[in-house]
Amino acid sequence: MALAVVALLVVTAVAVATALAGQRRAYAARRQLERTVRTDGLTGLPNRMAIAETLAAARARAARNGMHAAVIAARLHRFELVNETYGPEVGDALLRAVATQLLERGRPGEVVTRDAGPTFVVVLDGIRERDALARRAAEIGGAVEVPYAIGHDHIRVTLLIGAVLDDGADRPVEDLLEDAGLALEQAAGAGSTGTTITIYDENLRVGDTPVHAERRLRRAIDEEQFRLHYLPVVELGSGRIAAVEARLVWDDPDRGTVTDRSFVERLHTTGLLVPVAWWGLEETCRQSRDWQDRFGTIELRTIARVPPRLLAQADLADQVLQILDRTGATPDRLCLEIPEWAYGSQVEDSWTRLRPLKEAGILLGLADFGVGYSSLRYLRRFQLDLLKIDRVFVQSVGSNRADDAIVEQLVSLCHALGIAALADGVDTEHQAMLMQSMRCDYGTGELFGAPVPAGDIDELLATGTVRRRPPTPG
Repeated sequence: MALAVVALLVVTAVAVATALAGQRRAYAARRQLERTVRTDGLTGLPNRMAIAETLAAARARAARNGMHAAVIAARLHRFELVNETYGPEVGDALLRAVATQLLERGRPGEVVTRDAGPTFVVVLDGIRERDALARRAAEIGGAVEVPYAIGHDHIRVTLLIGAVLDDGADRPVEDLLEDAGLALEQAAGAGSTGTTITIYDENLRVGDTPVHAERRLRRAIDEEQFRLHYLPVVELGSGRIAAVEARLVWDDPDRGTVTDRSFVERLHTTGLLVPVAWWGLEETCRQSRDWQDRFGTIELRTIARVPPRLLAQADLADQVLQILDRTGATPDRLCLEIPEWAYGSQVEDSWTRLRPLKEAGILLGLADFGVGYSSLRYLRRFQLDLLKIDRVFVQSVGSNRADDAIVEQLVSLCHALGIAALADGVDTEHQAMLMQSMRCDYGTGELFGAPVPAGDIDELLATGTVRRRPPTPG
């Protein structure tokens, strides 16, 4: 009996030991797999999968020590020429040599990683200020900018460096990495052949990467950061305010009110312009109704630009008419302005979508005339109410006889077809006088003021006229 118990205990112990050994092997295998997945096979450095985790740990260490974490992204300048000239084997050898140099010249607390291709990312946790980061980036650039013996050749490399200091604003780790990448792209755009360093600041957001830009624009939509300003349109003969053009602006929490049109182009390229444009049109109609209710004696029209993607939608007319119904806006107080180039060759299709709106009493305008396809068929085919003469012609009036003749003939053609002519870019009294002498109906530009919030338009409507901007001294 005792022997049986002992045998059972021995068998159990062996089984337990075997199971534990199996677990240890499985754990070791998992750890090895994790290291393999998170390690760059060429250089042995942590790869891009490990960068975010490395940066998060560095931020925690820096916070405990009263310092800042930072990211330095460094790319070998013109590395593709090495591959093309010497072959990929030499290129791989160069990357390994640079990785070794970065490790040997690193400081305690720095972690060197490889992102992708010829790009390395150094994560730091002991930076006090922006200037210290710039000095460390320069040191890294100098450390790498040495001749490398690759086979029988000696290759000298320079770096493009983008760096960002963690400002302690608890931004996502991904945003810091993207900011370093943005600074790196700025350095690449400098066109220098030597090592070039850019330290990130908020102004670089004007040149966001596509991914970063789309994320910020989506956030702007979700947080309702877009709003409208209105540009005064003045009757040149009387000086009264006759209409306003709705312009999209962005209340960016990082940069303040953004009025340049670059973000509109980004909305277009990221596919986000359509929902913003629909919102803008509805807001324009709502504001038009409000002005009509409060200033009913003044016949103010509101001009809203229709981007090409809206013009291409089959349900354009239904959507616009529903907006009018929801807001109570009067159709003949709304002018839909469409850039000339948006029509392309699909003139008939465009007119099919616009005709129900014209029949409902909505006014139609053509913008940028003269710099797009410049086809008179638009004037003949569409029942236009307004034609905007592009500022390229307006601003050369009086100094270019050919442009003088073009503008004068355009205005005459508009009047012959019953279309109002609007001069875009009237910035001086001289231009206003010349356009008026050519019998142009309306003007807009710096002379009459920049786009302003709706409340400022209220003040103009109260007086009925626009105070012209005084000439710039000198």
